[in-house]
Amino acid sequence: MTPPILASILLQIASDGPEVACVAAPLSAEVRAEIGREPYGGPIGAASTAAIERAIDACAARFAWQQERTVAIATAALGVLVRDRGRSDLAAAGIDPALIDAWFGRLDEESRAQSRRQGMSLQPLFAALVADGVSARLIESQAGTMVVYVTTLVGLERLGRGLPLN
Repeated sequence: MTPPILASILLQIASDGPEVACVAAPLSAEVRAEIGREPYGGPIGAASTAAIERAIDACAARFAWQQERTVAIATAALGVLVRDRGRSDLAAAGIDPALIDAWFGRLDEESRAQSRRQGMSLQPLFAALVADGVSARLIESQAGTMVVYVTTLVGLERLGRGLPLN
């Protein structure tokens, strides 16, 4: 049985629930863009970091979160923003992120929660995309974005299960 705090965090992630939205909503487009760039090596500036911290602190006070929940929801909210940025980038490049989401959803539970140390081969994803009509050239050009996107999905899955992110 999933502990209540984990089940509730997983529900927040899956539904972009009010607690995740509380952290994400006040963030400007510029801050969201920095969060979305960070997994690709782009830094998050001091002003954006301060805005994120203010949003987290305000939500923690509003919902009376304990420290464990504050960290979990803040991590989930940032993960959701990175996931959404990946979806947007993939769609703009011509890859339907729903294809990747469907592939990820078909994985068994263990595969969906593999740690970064275990590694996940994306060759089956690439083969599935080719089978769905995505060109190999497009897949190759967007491989980095897909790696970050799938890594984010794994991270959100692990967070929802109460597993460490790495």
